[in-house]
Amino acid sequence: MLVSIFVLLLLGVANYTLFRPDILLFYRFSFTPHHYFTHLHFVRLFLTGYFSDITWCAALCLSVVLLKELQSLPPAGRMVMLSLPFLTEVAQYFHLLQGTFDWYDILLYAIVILLFGLLFSILTLADMKKIKSSFFSYATFILFFAMAIASVAPRTTYQNKPLPCVTHKPLYYSPILVQVNLSGSYTMKDLQGAQRTGQTYIIDELNVLNAYKYKLADGVTPNLNLYITVNTDNYEHYGASVTGYVFDGNFNFTLPASYVTSEKLFEDIAEKINSYIVGGWCNNCPSPCTP
Repeated sequence: MLVSIFVLLLLGVANYTLFRPDILLFYRFSFTPHHYFTHLHFVRLFLTGYFSDITWCAALCLSVVLLKELQSLPPAGRMVMLSLPFLTEVAQYFHLLQGTFDWYDILLYAIVILLFGLLFSILTLADMKKIKSSFFSYATFILFFAMAIASVAPRTTYQNKPLPCVTHKPLYYSPILVQVNLSGSYTMKDLQGAQRTGQTYIIDELNVLNAYKYKLADGVTPNLNLYITVNTDNYEHYGASVTGYVFDGNFNFTLPASYVTSEKLFEDIAEKINSYIVGGWCNNCPSPCTP
C-alpha cells in the first residue's frame, strides 16, 4: 500500500512537471511545459486541471486506509483527513490559498472518497457515532482557527514564475504535410463546405508564397497541424484564431474581426503561417526575438 501511495504521488508530480511547471514546487526550476495532446481540448483540460488532484486525493485515501489498518488513526482523525481536499478548495474560494476554486474539483474529490469508502469502509456507522460525540470539540477548534486566519492581513506568498522563452527554428524540409482543421466560434451555415474550400484555399495560398513547400496531408501523418477558428463581430466582419502544431512545438496568433471577405482573411492567415515556417517563431519571449 505504501508503494501505491508513492506511485500515485509520483504520477501527480510527473504530470505537473510536464504540463503545469508553474506551481510553487518547481518555482526554482526552469521546466518547459510540454505540448503533447494540447490540440485536444478535453485531454488538455484533464491533464492540466484535474489529473494530479485525483492522484493526490487517491493517495490521501490510501493513507487513511493504511493508518486505519495500523490502528493509528481514530475515526475523528479520519474524518479530518478526508475533509482536507474540500478544505483546500474552501481556502482557495476565500483567497486564503493561491489557486482557483472549482466545483468540478469538489465533485471529483467526492467521487474518489466515495469509491474508497465503498471499497475499504473507511468510515462505518459506529465510527460516525464516535465522531458525533466529539463534533462540538472539533467544531470549536475549526471556528477559532478560522477566526485566527481571517484576522491576518492578506498577502501574496509567491508569484507565478513567468513561462520560459521558447524559440523554434524554421522548418527547412519540403514538402511540409499540412492538416487544416477549420471551425467557427459561431454557427456556420455550411461548415463542411467551408472546411473543404478553406483548407484548399489556404494550401494554395501557402504555395503561392513558397512554391512546392506545402502539401495537403491526405491519408498520411501530417508534419503541421493547423487549427483555425473563425470568429465574427456579428456585423459581417470576420477574424480568426490560429494555432499550429509541429512535433516539437507550436505557434499561435489572432487576426482581429475586421475582414469583410473570407478570401482576404485566408490570404493573411497563410502569409502569417508561412512567415513562421520560413523564419521560425518565439513563445513567451520579449520582442524582438530571433529564433
